[in-house]
Amino acid sequence: MNLASTGLVRDVSKSGIGIHLPHPLTPGSVVRLDLNDSVVHGFVAHSTGEGSGFRVGIEVIQVLIGESDLSQLLKATLAGIMPDVRVVETRR
Repeated sequence: MNLASTGLVRDVSKSGIGIHLPHPLTPGSVVRLDLNDSVVHGFVAHSTGEGSGFRVGIEVIQVLIGESDLSQLLKATLAGIMPDVRVVETRR
């Protein structure tokens, strides 16, 4: 099932990316997060109710990095805390 939604990135750590969504996601589901001109691929690690929505933990597998300043910040952040994640720079 393809489900498009808008959410907020809450945190980035060595265990993955935490996001806040208006709906739950099923643990184990494959996800694609579009962050500006970068794309994060991963799996849902957990999805729990939080306030008016759901806190969803994403285990990151691969990141396709764009050219924007925000993407370069994402690249530097991930390199420091997720050294085993495959990061690929894209040129558009």
